[in-house]
Amino acid sequence: MKHPHSLCLRLTVGTLLVLVSALMICCALMVNASRTVMEASAVSLTARAEQALLERVSDQLKKMGSAANAIALRYVFQVLSSQTEAGSEIVLQLEDTELYNNSGISPQALFLESGKPVLIGNAEFLSGMCAIEGKYYCAVGYEYPLLGDTYLISVVRDVTEQMDQVNQLHIFCILIGLAITFASGLLIAFFLTKNLSPLRVLQQNAEAIAAGDYSGRICVVRKDEVGAVAESFNAMAEAVQNHIDQVEKTAREQNMLLHALSHEMRTPVTAISGYAYALRHMRMNREQRAEALNFMESESRRLERLYTKLTELITITDQRVSLSPVKSEELQAQILAILSPMAEKQGIRLDVDLGNATVLGDFDLLVMLITNLYDNAGKAGAKTLQITMAQGVLSVQDDGRGIPREMQDKIMQPFYQGDASRNQEGFGLGLSLCRQIALLHGSDLTVESAPGEGCTFTTLLQLHDDSKTAREV
Repeated sequence: MKHPHSLCLRLTVGTLLVLVSALMICCALMVNASRTVMEASAVSLTARAEQALLERVSDQLKKMGSAANAIALRYVFQVLSSQTEAGSEIVLQLEDTELYNNSGISPQALFLESGKPVLIGNAEFLSGMCAIEGKYYCAVGYEYPLLGDTYLISVVRDVTEQMDQVNQLHIFCILIGLAITFASGLLIAFFLTKNLSPLRVLQQNAEAIAAGDYSGRICVVRKDEVGAVAESFNAMAEAVQNHIDQVEKTAREQNMLLHALSHEMRTPVTAISGYAYALRHMRMNREQRAEALNFMESESRRLERLYTKLTELITITDQRVSLSPVKSEELQAQILAILSPMAEKQGIRLDVDLGNATVLGDFDLLVMLITNLYDNAGKAGAKTLQITMAQGVLSVQDDGRGIPREMQDKIMQPFYQGDASRNQEGFGLGLSLCRQIALLHGSDLTVESAPGEGCTFTTLLQLHDDSKTAREV
Protein backbone atom coordinates (compact mmCIF):
# COMPACT_ATOMS: atom_id res chain seq x y z
CA MET A 1 0.00 0.00 0.00
CA LYS A 2 1.27 3.45 -0.84
CA HIS A 3 2.49 5.77 1.90
CA PRO A 4 -0.37 7.92 3.22
CA HIS A 5 1.64 11.05 2.43
CA SER A 6 1.96 10.19 -1.27
CA LEU A 7 -1.31 11.97 -2.09
CA CYS A 8 -0.14 15.07 -0.25
CA LEU A 9 3.22 14.87 -2.06
CA ARG A 10 1.59 14.47 -5.46
CA LEU A 11 -0.77 17.38 -4.82
CA THR A 12 2.09 19.54 -3.60
CA VAL A 13 4.30 18.73 -6.60
CA GLY A 14 1.40 19.21 -9.01
CA THR A 15 0.46 22.55 -7.46
CA LEU A 16 4.08 23.68 -7.51
CA LEU A 17 4.40 22.74 -11.18
CA VAL A 18 1.36 24.84 -11.99
CA LEU A 19 2.70 27.67 -9.85
CA VAL A 20 6.18 27.52 -11.41
CA SER A 21 4.67 27.46 -14.88
CA ALA A 22 2.55 30.49 -14.04
CA LEU A 23 5.55 32.30 -12.56
CA MET A 24 7.69 31.51 -15.61
CA ILE A 25 5.01 32.83 -17.92
CA CYS A 26 4.57 35.95 -15.79
CA CYS A 27 8.33 36.52 -15.63
CA ALA A 28 8.67 36.04 -19.38
CA LEU A 29 5.83 38.44 -20.04
CA MET A 30 7.27 40.95 -17.56
CA VAL A 31 10.78 40.75 -19.02
CA ASN A 32 9.47 41.00 -22.57
CA ALA A 33 7.33 43.97 -21.60
CA SER A 34 10.30 45.60 -19.91
CA ARG A 35 12.46 44.90 -22.93
CA THR A 36 9.80 46.35 -25.24
CA VAL A 37 9.47 49.44 -23.07
CA MET A 38 13.23 49.81 -22.85
CA GLU A 39 13.64 49.42 -26.61
CA ALA A 40 10.86 51.93 -27.27
CA SER A 41 12.51 54.37 -24.85
CA ALA A 42 15.90 53.86 -26.52
CA VAL A 43 14.38 54.40 -29.97
CA SER A 44 12.58 57.52 -28.75
CA LEU A 45 15.75 59.02 -27.26
CA THR A 46 17.78 58.11 -30.34
CA ALA A 47 15.11 59.60 -32.58
CA ARG A 48 15.30 62.90 -30.70
CA ALA A 49 19.06 62.87 -31.13
CA GLU A 50 18.47 62.17 -34.82
CA GLN A 51 16.14 65.14 -35.10
CA ALA A 52 18.68 67.39 -33.41
CA LEU A 53 21.36 66.11 -35.73
CA LEU A 54 19.26 66.80 -38.80
CA GLU A 55 18.56 70.33 -37.63
CA ARG A 56 22.27 71.07 -37.12
CA VAL A 57 23.10 69.52 -40.51
CA SER A 58 20.46 71.67 -42.18
CA ASP A 59 21.78 74.78 -40.47
CA GLN A 60 25.33 74.04 -41.57
CA LEU A 61 24.27 73.36 -45.15
CA LYS A 62 22.30 76.60 -45.29
CA LYS A 63 25.36 78.49 -44.18
CA MET A 64 27.39 76.88 -46.96
CA GLY A 65 24.80 77.77 -49.51
CA SER A 66 25.80 76.73 -53.06
CA ALA A 67 29.10 75.34 -51.81
CA ALA A 68 27.31 72.41 -50.19
CA ASN A 69 28.32 69.09 -51.66
CA ALA A 70 29.22 65.59 -50.52
CA ILE A 71 32.67 66.65 -49.34
CA ALA A 72 31.22 69.54 -47.40
CA LEU A 73 28.59 67.28 -45.88
CA ARG A 74 31.31 64.88 -44.77
CA TYR A 75 33.21 67.77 -43.21
CA VAL A 76 30.06 68.85 -41.40
CA PHE A 77 29.73 65.37 -39.91
CA GLN A 78 33.33 65.45 -38.73
CA VAL A 79 32.62 68.71 -36.97
CA LEU A 80 29.31 67.59 -35.49
CA SER A 81 30.81 64.29 -34.34
CA SER A 82 32.79 66.11 -31.70
CA GLN A 83 29.64 67.85 -30.49
CA THR A 84 27.46 64.75 -29.93
CA GLU A 85 26.73 63.52 -26.41
CA ALA A 86 28.67 60.64 -24.96
CA GLY A 87 27.38 57.26 -26.05
CA SER A 88 26.03 58.55 -29.35
CA GLU A 89 27.71 58.28 -32.74
CA ILE A 90 26.66 59.65 -36.14
CA VAL A 91 26.82 57.93 -39.51
CA LEU A 92 26.61 59.31 -43.05
CA GLN A 93 26.02 56.84 -45.88
CA LEU A 94 25.37 57.18 -49.56
CA GLU A 95 23.90 53.94 -50.80
CA ASP A 96 26.62 51.35 -49.98
CA THR A 97 29.32 53.95 -49.40
CA GLU A 98 30.04 55.10 -45.87
CA LEU A 99 31.13 58.76 -45.97
CA TYR A 100 31.44 58.99 -42.25
CA ASN A 101 31.03 56.33 -39.56
CA ASN A 102 32.57 56.26 -36.11
CA SER A 103 30.05 53.81 -34.60
CA GLY A 104 31.49 50.54 -35.80
CA ILE A 105 28.18 49.27 -37.25
CA SER A 106 26.37 49.75 -40.54
CA PRO A 107 22.95 51.30 -39.91
CA GLN A 108 21.94 50.73 -43.53
CA ALA A 109 22.53 46.96 -43.23
CA LEU A 110 20.72 46.94 -39.90
CA PHE A 111 17.71 48.74 -41.33
CA LEU A 112 17.58 46.38 -44.28
CA GLU A 113 17.69 43.34 -41.96
CA SER A 114 15.34 44.33 -39.11
CA GLY A 115 14.51 47.98 -39.51
CA LYS A 116 11.17 49.32 -38.40
CA PRO A 117 9.62 52.63 -39.44
CA VAL A 118 9.07 55.20 -36.70
CA LEU A 119 6.83 58.21 -37.19
CA ILE A 120 7.93 61.26 -35.19
CA GLY A 121 5.97 64.37 -35.94
CA ASN A 122 5.43 64.45 -39.68
CA ALA A 123 8.70 62.72 -40.48
CA GLU A 124 9.24 59.00 -40.91
CA PHE A 125 12.44 57.50 -39.55
CA LEU A 126 13.98 54.04 -39.66
CA SER A 127 14.97 52.28 -36.42
CA GLY A 128 16.71 49.08 -35.43
CA MET A 129 18.35 47.28 -32.50
CA CYS A 130 21.38 44.98 -32.59
CA ALA A 131 23.84 43.28 -30.24
CA ILE A 132 27.53 43.09 -31.12
CA GLU A 133 30.16 41.49 -28.88
CA GLY A 134 28.03 41.83 -25.75
CA LYS A 135 27.03 45.41 -26.44
CA TYR A 136 23.62 46.65 -27.48
CA TYR A 137 23.08 49.47 -30.01
CA CYS A 138 20.03 51.42 -31.10
CA ALA A 139 20.12 53.11 -34.51
CA VAL A 140 17.69 55.67 -35.97
CA GLY A 141 18.19 56.95 -39.54
CA TYR A 142 16.66 59.40 -41.97
CA GLU A 143 16.98 59.52 -45.77
CA TYR A 144 18.15 63.06 -46.48
CA PRO A 145 17.95 64.37 -50.09
CA LEU A 146 20.87 66.55 -51.21
CA LEU A 147 22.12 67.57 -54.65
CA GLY A 148 20.07 64.90 -56.38
CA ASP A 149 21.24 62.11 -54.10
CA THR A 150 19.67 60.55 -51.03
CA TYR A 151 21.94 60.29 -48.03
CA LEU A 152 21.23 58.11 -45.01
CA ILE A 153 21.95 60.12 -41.88
CA SER A 154 21.85 57.98 -38.73
CA VAL A 155 22.46 58.25 -35.00
CA VAL A 156 23.75 55.18 -33.19
CA ARG A 157 23.46 55.07 -29.40
CA ASP A 158 25.02 52.54 -27.06
CA VAL A 159 22.11 51.18 -24.93
CA THR A 160 24.05 48.39 -23.25
CA GLU A 161 23.43 49.79 -19.77
CA GLN A 162 19.68 49.91 -20.28
CA MET A 163 19.52 46.43 -21.77
CA ASP A 164 21.69 45.08 -18.95
CA GLN A 165 19.07 46.39 -16.58
CA VAL A 166 16.50 44.31 -18.47
CA ASN A 167 18.72 41.23 -18.17
CA GLN A 168 19.22 41.89 -14.47
CA LEU A 169 15.47 42.17 -14.14
CA HIS A 170 15.20 38.79 -15.82
CA ILE A 171 17.65 37.23 -13.35
CA PHE A 172 15.89 38.98 -10.47
CA CYS A 173 12.55 37.55 -11.60
CA ILE A 174 14.07 34.07 -11.72
CA LEU A 175 15.46 34.38 -8.20
CA ILE A 176 12.21 35.81 -6.88
CA GLY A 177 10.33 33.01 -8.65
CA LEU A 178 12.55 30.38 -7.00
CA ALA A 179 12.06 31.97 -3.58
CA ILE A 180 8.31 32.19 -4.09
CA THR A 181 8.24 28.58 -5.31
CA PHE A 182 10.13 27.36 -2.23
CA ALA A 183 7.97 29.34 0.19
CA SER A 184 4.81 28.34 -1.64
CA GLY A 185 5.89 24.69 -1.54
CA LEU A 186 6.21 24.83 2.24
CA LEU A 187 2.88 26.62 2.63
CA ILE A 188 1.10 24.26 0.23
CA ALA A 189 2.57 21.19 1.95
CA PHE A 190 1.49 22.54 5.34
CA PHE A 191 -1.97 23.44 4.06
CA LEU A 192 -2.49 20.07 2.36
CA THR A 193 -1.11 18.14 5.33
CA LYS A 194 -3.50 19.92 7.67
CA ASN A 195 -6.52 19.61 5.39
CA LEU A 196 -5.82 15.98 4.48
CA SER A 197 -5.18 14.90 8.08
CA PRO A 198 -8.72 13.39 8.33
CA LEU A 199 -7.71 11.02 5.52
CA ARG A 200 -4.84 9.70 7.66
CA VAL A 201 -7.27 9.24 10.56
CA LEU A 202 -9.60 7.54 8.08
CA GLN A 203 -6.81 5.18 7.04
CA GLN A 204 -5.93 4.37 10.66
CA ASN A 205 -9.56 3.62 11.50
CA ALA A 206 -9.95 1.52 8.35
CA GLU A 207 -6.87 -0.50 9.38
CA ALA A 208 -8.36 -0.86 12.88
CA ILE A 209 -11.61 -2.17 11.40
CA ALA A 210 -9.63 -4.61 9.26
CA ALA A 211 -7.92 -5.77 12.49
CA GLY A 212 -11.28 -6.29 14.20
CA ASP A 213 -11.68 -3.04 16.17
CA TYR A 214 -14.98 -1.46 15.10
CA SER A 215 -15.14 1.26 17.74
CA GLY A 216 -13.04 3.89 15.94
CA ARG A 217 -14.81 7.03 14.74
CA ILE A 218 -13.64 10.26 13.11
CA CYS A 219 -14.47 13.57 14.77
CA VAL A 220 -16.18 15.55 12.00
CA VAL A 221 -15.89 19.33 12.39
CA ARG A 222 -15.67 20.26 8.72
CA LYS A 223 -18.46 20.72 6.19
CA ASP A 224 -16.42 20.19 3.03
CA GLU A 225 -15.86 17.09 0.88
CA VAL A 226 -13.36 15.60 3.36
CA GLY A 227 -15.91 16.08 6.15
CA ALA A 228 -18.54 14.34 3.99
CA VAL A 229 -16.15 11.40 3.48
CA ALA A 230 -15.54 11.26 7.24
CA GLU A 231 -19.29 11.25 7.94
CA SER A 232 -19.79 8.48 5.38
CA PHE A 233 -16.97 6.48 6.99
CA ASN A 234 -18.53 6.90 10.43
CA ALA A 235 -21.88 5.72 9.05
CA MET A 236 -20.17 2.73 7.43
CA ALA A 237 -18.25 1.89 10.62
CA GLU A 238 -21.48 2.14 12.64
CA ALA A 239 -23.26 -0.16 10.20
CA VAL A 240 -20.35 -2.64 10.28
CA GLN A 241 -20.26 -2.59 14.07
CA ASN A 242 -24.03 -3.10 14.30
CA HIS A 243 -23.81 -5.97 11.84
CA ILE A 244 -20.94 -7.57 13.74
CA ASP A 245 -22.78 -7.08 17.04
CA GLN A 246 -25.85 -8.70 15.52
CA VAL A 247 -23.78 -11.60 14.22
CA GLU A 248 -22.13 -12.04 17.64
CA LYS A 249 -25.51 -11.78 19.34
CA THR A 250 -26.92 -14.43 17.02
CA ALA A 251 -23.91 -16.64 17.74
CA ARG A 252 -24.40 -16.17 21.48
CA GLU A 253 -28.10 -16.94 21.16
CA GLN A 254 -27.38 -20.08 19.18
CA ASN A 255 -24.80 -21.13 21.74
CA MET A 256 -27.26 -20.36 24.53
CA LEU A 257 -29.91 -22.40 22.75
CA LEU A 258 -27.58 -25.36 22.50
CA HIS A 259 -26.68 -25.16 26.18
CA ALA A 260 -30.28 -24.57 27.22
CA LEU A 261 -31.46 -27.55 25.25
CA SER A 262 -28.85 -29.79 26.84
CA HIS A 263 -29.77 -28.33 30.22
CA GLU A 264 -33.52 -28.75 29.87
CA MET A 265 -33.49 -32.13 28.14
CA ARG A 266 -31.51 -33.70 30.93
CA THR A 267 -34.50 -34.03 33.29
CA PRO A 268 -37.00 -35.67 30.88
CA VAL A 269 -34.27 -37.80 29.31
CA THR A 270 -33.28 -39.01 32.78
CA ALA A 271 -36.91 -39.84 33.57
CA ILE A 272 -37.43 -41.63 30.25
CA SER A 273 -34.18 -43.55 30.76
CA GLY A 274 -35.28 -44.59 34.25
CA TYR A 275 -38.66 -45.87 33.10
CA ALA A 276 -37.06 -47.60 30.12
CA TYR A 277 -34.67 -49.38 32.50
CA ALA A 278 -37.57 -50.37 34.74
CA LEU A 279 -39.52 -51.75 31.78
CA ARG A 280 -36.54 -53.77 30.65
CA HIS A 281 -35.20 -55.12 33.93
CA MET A 282 -38.01 -55.00 36.48
CA ARG A 283 -41.18 -57.02 36.84
CA MET A 284 -44.18 -54.79 36.33
CA ASN A 285 -47.84 -55.57 35.99
CA ARG A 286 -49.91 -54.42 33.03
CA GLU A 287 -51.10 -51.29 34.80
CA GLN A 288 -47.59 -50.27 35.83
CA ARG A 289 -46.20 -50.94 32.35
CA ALA A 290 -48.99 -48.84 30.78
CA GLU A 291 -48.31 -46.03 33.26
CA ALA A 292 -44.59 -46.14 32.46
CA LEU A 293 -45.22 -46.10 28.73
CA ASN A 294 -47.70 -43.25 29.07
CA PHE A 295 -45.18 -41.25 31.07
CA MET A 296 -42.40 -41.94 28.56
CA GLU A 297 -44.70 -40.84 25.75
CA SER A 298 -45.70 -37.74 27.70
CA GLU A 299 -42.07 -36.82 28.40
CA SER A 300 -41.09 -37.43 24.76
CA ARG A 301 -43.78 -35.04 23.62
CA ARG A 302 -42.67 -32.58 26.27
CA LEU A 303 -39.14 -32.77 24.88
CA GLU A 304 -40.47 -31.81 21.46
CA ARG A 305 -42.43 -28.92 22.95
CA LEU A 306 -39.40 -27.86 24.97
CA TYR A 307 -37.30 -27.64 21.82
CA THR A 308 -39.88 -25.44 20.09
CA LYS A 309 -40.45 -23.21 23.08
CA LEU A 310 -36.75 -22.85 23.90
CA THR A 311 -36.08 -21.86 20.32
CA GLU A 312 -38.76 -19.18 20.52
CA LEU A 313 -37.66 -18.17 24.01
CA ILE A 314 -34.01 -17.57 23.12
CA THR A 315 -33.89 -16.65 19.44
CA ILE A 316 -36.99 -14.48 18.94
CA THR A 317 -36.28 -10.83 19.71
CA ASP A 318 -39.89 -9.82 20.29
CA GLN A 319 -40.73 -12.65 22.69
CA ARG A 320 -44.47 -13.28 22.97
CA VAL A 321 -46.30 -16.37 24.18
CA SER A 322 -49.93 -17.22 24.33
CA LEU A 323 -51.18 -17.45 27.91
CA SER A 324 -53.99 -19.94 28.45
CA PRO A 325 -55.84 -21.10 31.56
CA VAL A 326 -53.69 -23.52 33.57
CA LYS A 327 -55.24 -25.45 36.43
CA SER A 328 -52.98 -25.65 39.44
CA GLU A 329 -54.02 -29.30 40.07
CA GLU A 330 -52.78 -30.39 36.63
CA LEU A 331 -49.58 -28.40 37.02
CA GLN A 332 -49.00 -29.94 40.48
CA ALA A 333 -49.58 -33.46 39.17
CA GLN A 334 -47.04 -32.94 36.38
CA ILE A 335 -44.50 -31.46 38.77
CA LEU A 336 -44.87 -34.37 41.18
CA ALA A 337 -44.59 -36.93 38.38
CA ILE A 338 -41.33 -35.34 37.23
CA LEU A 339 -39.68 -34.32 40.46
CA SER A 340 -40.80 -37.01 42.96
CA PRO A 341 -38.55 -39.79 41.57
CA MET A 342 -35.62 -37.40 41.39
CA ALA A 343 -36.24 -36.02 44.89
CA GLU A 344 -36.47 -39.52 46.33
CA LYS A 345 -33.24 -40.52 44.64
CA GLN A 346 -31.44 -37.34 45.81
CA GLY A 347 -32.79 -37.48 49.36
CA ILE A 348 -34.71 -34.23 49.06
CA ARG A 349 -37.98 -33.80 50.92
CA LEU A 350 -40.41 -32.38 48.37
CA ASP A 351 -43.52 -30.49 49.44
CA VAL A 352 -45.77 -29.27 46.60
CA ASP A 353 -48.99 -27.36 47.24
CA LEU A 354 -50.22 -25.28 44.31
CA GLY A 355 -53.79 -24.96 45.62
CA ASN A 356 -56.78 -25.20 43.35
CA ALA A 357 -56.62 -21.90 41.45
CA THR A 358 -56.55 -21.36 37.71
CA VAL A 359 -53.87 -19.04 36.35
CA LEU A 360 -53.00 -17.67 32.93
CA GLY A 361 -49.77 -19.14 31.65
CA ASP A 362 -47.97 -21.56 29.40
CA PHE A 363 -48.11 -25.03 30.94
CA ASP A 364 -44.77 -26.28 29.58
CA LEU A 365 -42.91 -23.08 30.44
CA LEU A 366 -44.26 -23.14 33.99
CA VAL A 367 -43.11 -26.74 34.36
CA MET A 368 -39.70 -25.63 33.03
CA LEU A 369 -39.63 -22.76 35.56
CA ILE A 370 -40.32 -25.01 38.55
CA THR A 371 -38.01 -27.85 37.48
CA ASN A 372 -35.17 -25.37 36.93
CA LEU A 373 -35.68 -23.89 40.39
CA TYR A 374 -35.68 -27.44 41.80
CA ASP A 375 -32.45 -28.17 39.95
CA ASN A 376 -30.93 -24.92 41.29
CA ALA A 377 -31.89 -25.89 44.85
CA GLY A 378 -30.36 -29.33 44.41
CA LYS A 379 -27.08 -27.77 43.30
CA ALA A 380 -27.17 -25.54 46.40
CA GLY A 381 -27.28 -28.62 48.67
CA ALA A 382 -30.95 -28.27 49.68
CA LYS A 383 -32.57 -31.10 51.62
CA THR A 384 -36.06 -29.61 51.74
CA LEU A 385 -37.97 -27.93 48.95
CA GLN A 386 -41.38 -26.29 49.24
CA ILE A 387 -43.32 -25.32 46.12
CA THR A 388 -46.45 -23.32 46.87
CA MET A 389 -48.89 -21.04 45.08
CA ALA A 390 -51.53 -18.79 46.67
CA GLN A 391 -53.41 -15.92 45.01
CA GLY A 392 -51.25 -16.36 41.94
CA VAL A 393 -47.96 -16.01 43.86
CA LEU A 394 -45.73 -18.94 42.95
CA SER A 395 -42.98 -19.54 45.49
CA VAL A 396 -40.14 -22.06 45.54
CA GLN A 397 -38.28 -22.20 48.88
CA ASP A 398 -35.23 -24.32 49.73
CA ASP A 399 -32.87 -24.73 52.67
CA GLY A 400 -29.66 -24.68 50.68
CA ARG A 401 -26.53 -22.63 51.24
CA GLY A 402 -28.13 -19.38 50.18
CA ILE A 403 -26.77 -16.56 48.02
CA PRO A 404 -24.76 -13.55 49.25
CA ARG A 405 -26.56 -10.23 48.80
CA GLU A 406 -23.90 -8.82 46.48
CA MET A 407 -24.46 -11.69 44.03
CA GLN A 408 -28.25 -11.69 43.99
CA ASP A 409 -28.35 -9.15 41.14
CA LYS A 410 -26.03 -11.27 38.99
CA ILE A 411 -27.24 -14.84 39.44
CA MET A 412 -29.94 -14.46 36.78
CA GLN A 413 -27.50 -13.26 34.12
CA PRO A 414 -26.82 -15.85 31.41
CA PHE A 415 -23.80 -18.07 32.12
CA TYR A 416 -23.10 -16.45 35.50
CA GLN A 417 -21.46 -18.99 37.83
CA GLY A 418 -19.66 -16.73 40.24
CA ASP A 419 -20.96 -18.16 43.52
CA ALA A 420 -18.13 -20.32 44.80
CA SER A 421 -20.39 -21.81 47.48
CA ARG A 422 -22.74 -23.32 44.92
CA ASN A 423 -22.37 -26.34 42.69
CA GLN A 424 -20.62 -25.39 39.47
CA GLU A 425 -22.41 -27.91 37.25
CA GLY A 426 -24.31 -26.71 34.21
CA PHE A 427 -23.85 -23.56 32.16
CA GLY A 428 -25.33 -20.81 34.32
CA LEU A 429 -28.52 -20.76 32.26
CA GLY A 430 -31.13 -22.17 34.64
CA LEU A 431 -32.00 -19.03 36.60
CA SER A 432 -31.68 -16.89 33.45
CA LEU A 433 -34.32 -19.06 31.76
CA CYS A 434 -36.49 -18.92 34.86
CA ARG A 435 -36.45 -15.14 34.81
CA GLN A 436 -37.23 -15.03 31.08
CA ILE A 437 -40.21 -17.31 31.67
CA ALA A 438 -41.42 -15.05 34.48
CA LEU A 439 -41.06 -11.99 32.22
CA LEU A 440 -43.06 -13.73 29.50
CA HIS A 441 -45.82 -14.20 32.06
CA GLY A 442 -45.93 -10.46 32.76
CA SER A 443 -43.98 -10.58 36.00
CA ASP A 444 -40.41 -10.92 37.27
CA LEU A 445 -38.50 -13.45 39.32
CA THR A 446 -37.33 -12.19 42.70
CA VAL A 447 -35.08 -13.85 45.23
CA GLU A 448 -34.75 -13.54 48.99
CA SER A 449 -31.69 -15.20 50.43
CA ALA A 450 -28.81 -15.02 52.85
CA PRO A 451 -25.80 -17.30 53.29
CA GLY A 452 -26.79 -20.40 55.23
CA GLU A 453 -30.52 -19.57 55.17
CA GLY A 454 -31.58 -20.97 51.81
CA CYS A 455 -33.40 -19.18 49.00
CA THR A 456 -36.96 -18.19 48.20
CA PHE A 457 -37.76 -17.49 44.55
CA THR A 458 -41.09 -15.77 43.87
CA THR A 459 -43.03 -14.74 40.79
CA LEU A 460 -46.58 -13.50 40.32
CA LEU A 461 -48.94 -15.29 37.92
CA GLN A 462 -52.15 -13.79 36.64
CA LEU A 463 -55.31 -15.41 37.94
CA HIS A 464 -57.70 -16.65 35.29
CA ASP A 465 -60.47 -14.25 34.25
CA ASP A 466 -63.63 -16.19 33.39
CA SER A 467 -64.50 -13.63 30.69
CA LYS A 468 -61.35 -14.54 28.76
CA THR A 469 -59.91 -17.91 27.97
CA ALA A 470 -56.66 -16.72 26.51
CA ARG A 471 -54.81 -13.52 25.82
CA GLU A 472 -51.33 -12.37 24.86
CA VAL A 473 -48.88 -10.30 26.88
